[in-house]
Amino acid sequence: MSLSRLAATVGKVVSASWRVFDPRSAYRDGREPRRILAICLSHLGDLVLLTPLFANLRLRYPHAHIAVLCKSAVADIPRNHPAVDEVITYEARWILGPASRRAGLLDTVKLIRKLRAGSYDLLVVCYDHPWDRILGLCSGVPAQVGLLDDAEVSDGRNPLTRPSADGHPLPQGGEGTDPTSSSPLSEGGEGGDRLQGARVRHRVEHAFELLRALDAPIVETAPSIGLPSDDVAWADRWLIEQGLGERVILGVHPGAGGPQKRWPAERFARVAENLACTYGCKVVVTGSQVDVEAVQDFMQKVGCEAAQAPTNLTVARLCALIQRFSILLCNDCGPMHIAAALRVPVIAVFGPSSPQLWGPYPRDPRQVIAAAGDGKVESVTTEAVLAAINCSPLSTWLGEKSSATIKCG
Repeated sequence: MSLSRLAATVGKVVSASWRVFDPRSAYRDGREPRRILAICLSHLGDLVLLTPLFANLRLRYPHAHIAVLCKSAVADIPRNHPAVDEVITYEARWILGPASRRAGLLDTVKLIRKLRAGSYDLLVVCYDHPWDRILGLCSGVPAQVGLLDDAEVSDGRNPLTRPSADGHPLPQGGEGTDPTSSSPLSEGGEGGDRLQGARVRHRVEHAFELLRALDAPIVETAPSIGLPSDDVAWADRWLIEQGLGERVILGVHPGAGGPQKRWPAERFARVAENLACTYGCKVVVTGSQVDVEAVQDFMQKVGCEAAQAPTNLTVARLCALIQRFSILLCNDCGPMHIAAALRVPVIAVFGPSSPQLWGPYPRDPRQVIAAAGDGKVESVTTEAVLAAINCSPLSTWLGEKSSATIKCG
């Protein structure tokens, strides 16, 4: 049996054992946690959508030490967030590609020893993933809170918590603690019929459920990203070097987490050409080292001038560069969530995933979402994306923002 399969099996056992306990916490008696550990061994977009959790934990426990355990590739998100004091990295086997460095047994043992020595008194298991649960169990933290599962729809179940040593009940957040509770959520859609009468929930609500379990008021609802001044300065210098310092910039990110989520590069190229021609946008294409093929394909097929950002950018520099974009054209991917958190309008193409669950957050009338009705990203046509842009407030906003009118020959 592979390590990943073993982890999944053990994770299910751990999750089942948690279900037999009533919700509990050590802090009902007035004591507050001094050291909080949040585990999130997930992807870039997941971590961006968890930032409201960090922000509200800081508001609820202003004097606590807050640590986040995540994979190193995305560690810049919590590392640069003002609510986070410490970042611990771990290369969990199940979240990495074949060419990536993976945590061996010795690394895992060292991590568990580090967690147990950290004297954490509250653990937040952010997602119901096998390694997250196993590490949570091994951490020895007396009070833990997590979700029962990663269900994309809600049937009214409470978050899962484990008992602490002294057995004090965990207060459950009541109605009215969540300012988003009155916001309309899309019904149905992809995965929406899995539970009778269930509502589709955006992924950001995982953070809200965890906060409710801790009776923490939900004050900050939007994801947020810290931008170090050095990285902002680098982005400014790089754009000036490309001759793009004061331009309307169209960022294009043709990569995604898997081939089934990648819109064809030639269609990205046609949309980019149209926006460049209509609004005078200058094009900058981004992508990590795993996106090299998609980036090269786009660069070969685009018919307008385009600058290519380095593929070895840190996440912090990618965030700083995206902040300077006027708009981002992309797939359903981590940079889409970065752009939304930085209030940069996005044009996003969705294939197998649901925009109701994974769309850019917070909502912005300038956002344009083109989703495949059959779940196949290649079913979204160039004409459909251009029509959606032309019928949206984004078109008017771009027209006002553009500094020059470009006549197409």
